[in-house]
Amino acid sequence: MSWGAGRYEGTDPSQSAEIAALRARVEGLEAALRECADDLEAEVRATHGADHPDGIHPSQERKYERDMEPVDRARALLEKKP
Repeated sequence: MSWGAGRYEGTDPSQSAEIAALRARVEGLEAALRECADDLEAEVRATHGADHPDGIHPSQERKYERDMEPVDRARALLEKKP
């Protein structure tokens, strides 16, 4: 099977349509996950003062790292290529 311009060689038309629909759904979910990760990172940075000139207070570093874990996991998943 190859990825042509919307057609998938070696599949019947109904499978091609299903594959195209699944691919579009995955692309939409990836875009939503990317936006969520960006928004969560902005919130975590603001909450823990990461953008302050002095940086994150040492007492907040562990909480900051904990709160950034979902952002890191999301970005790692988005970077993976099949």
